[in-house]
Amino acid sequence: MRPSAARSPARGNAKRARRLSRPGHAAELDAAVKSPPRQARPMTLEVLRSLATAAAGISGRIRVACYALGTWFLLRGEELLSVNISDIHVDPEGVSIYIKGSKTDQQQCGTARRLGRLESGDDSVELICPVRAAEFLLKVRSIQGGTASDRLCVNEAGEPWAQRYFREALKRDLSKAGVQEWRSYSLHSMRAGGCQWMIEAGIDRSKVKKFGRWSSDCIDRYARESYISDSRGYPNRVVSSKGQPMLPSHAAPTDVQGIGDEDDASAEE
Repeated sequence: MRPSAARSPARGNAKRARRLSRPGHAAELDAAVKSPPRQARPMTLEVLRSLATAAAGISGRIRVACYALGTWFLLRGEELLSVNISDIHVDPEGVSIYIKGSKTDQQQCGTARRLGRLESGDDSVELICPVRAAEFLLKVRSIQGGTASDRLCVNEAGEPWAQRYFREALKRDLSKAGVQEWRSYSLHSMRAGGCQWMIEAGIDRSKVKKFGRWSSDCIDRYARESYISDSRGYPNRVVSSKGQPMLPSHAAPTDVQGIGDEDDASAEE
């Protein structure tokens, strides 16, 4: 029997190119060229609150705590699921996470990031606070008998999550929480959402870029429209910067009655 040859990427790409060049495939080719890459919807603070409110049982709370850590620390999905118990440290002032080498850390040196406690008397933010989320996960792992070298983010049985199943769990949780377009979310929604939170809060872009460990300007793909989230205030800011007096709040609207009457009259003439 003749052994089958391995299919090379080059042959596959050439075959696809020939197929797209045939009559009838013009629309498919046009869409492939013009359509931007599909981006995951960002995890907004409101969505995270909805997840926390809808969390059912210990398993649901474990996942929400993981989502919170991933979003606040701008983690990629694989980074979040690779955090060991020994990589996280909680003290009265905050929480630190050691992030092992990633695709932007070519030397695989790893780096640490730290966040403070979310000051709020509202118990509903318990799992949204990065410190409380970390404390909760560490407590759960202690009860489960986890050791320092074990994963932090696990299921209710203490088993590490595979990215695929964690992504599916996120989508199910979003659906149960009543989040619209839940199918458009992925594990990258956490990193994108956290980036937008910080940009919209006025934190300097360079600081967000450093905190999120971006080595290039691809942070702009994550921030998206967050840079102009305050656009409603642009007119007043522009006028104020020129030293021009603002219109009084009680100013009457421009009278538009009669506009077009002259044109109508001249047309009749």
